[in-house]
Amino acid sequence: MIHFLKKDRLFGTDAEKLFNRFAVAIAFFGSFVIIPQVWNVWVLKEFSGVSLLTFGFFFVGNIFWFGYGLLHSDKAIMVSNLTQGVLNLMIVVGKIIG
Repeated sequence: MIHFLKKDRLFGTDAEKLFNRFAVAIAFFGSFVIIPQVWNVWVLKEFSGVSLLTFGFFFVGNIFWFGYGLLHSDKAIMVSNLTQGVLNLMIVVGKIIG
């Protein structure tokens, strides 16, 4: 490993914990950019511009990325893909039953 990238050289324990908490928060709140689309599908029943194929693939990708995060114990990856996966699934289901 490159000397200056070693964990103990780049981040102290407290700085690393703070950065990890920030990453999890950003992963969680960043997922909410999908909410307007969920609103359009479930509340307004507006489906124009909503691609079942696109959001279906997003959901499948979220499943795999969540598994990757689980495998590597990466909370930020797990949180972002769990929240995005739920929201993407809501869009898919809403489009199918709508």
